[in-house]
Amino acid sequence: MELDKLTAEVMRYMLFKAYKAPNVPVKREELTHLISENYKQQRALPATVISNAQAKMKSIFGYEMVEINRPRQSKASQGRSQSQATTADGKSYVLKSLVSEDLCKRYIETPKSAAFSGFALTVVAILLLAGDKVPEEVVWQQLRRAGINEFDNNHPDLGNIKEAIQTLIKQRFIHREKVPGGDGDTWVMELAERALDESFKVKLQAFINELVNGEAANEA
Repeated sequence: MELDKLTAEVMRYMLFKAYKAPNVPVKREELTHLISENYKQQRALPATVISNAQAKMKSIFGYEMVEINRPRQSKASQGRSQSQATTADGKSYVLKSLVSEDLCKRYIETPKSAAFSGFALTVVAILLLAGDKVPEEVVWQQLRRAGINEFDNNHPDLGNIKEAIQTLIKQRFIHREKVPGGDGDTWVMELAERALDESFKVKLQAFINELVNGEAANEA
């Protein structure tokens, strides 16, 4: 049955992309193109296939195919209405394991992945506490205080630090953009949609509490 074949194709595509670039969202337009390539007249087909893929991904592989909405307009979407931009350019999907966090830490997480998770929480915590659209230099200043230097190309756990930041941007935990000003352009960072996800916010709050309690214990 064609619907089953298309559903399987979307699932294979999502798993392949997750293997090649873990935690990087896949744009809905990529999936739509994959589905509609030979069925251009069936406009409702992509929604049906994606919904089926989400259900089967959960029941067969134990992954939740999470939909992420990106409200910010891209350059390609400028000139269109906000609703059009959100529909065409805003949606993407990422695979999230349904295995409990405790089991992930015990059997799946590696020292390298744990270090990157800690790095992600640190960067997001800095942005959360510093406010909206934080100058990039402020972020680097705070990371230096934590022993992380932007010019480090061979960090023992994170590798190239600037590439690690780029990974967080691709994974949609942070957003980086250039803001014009009277004294020249300034690069700023802010929280992106995945940093605002409820499950991630729970981890972030626990991380911040741990830092605050640790500092309080050191001062006592």
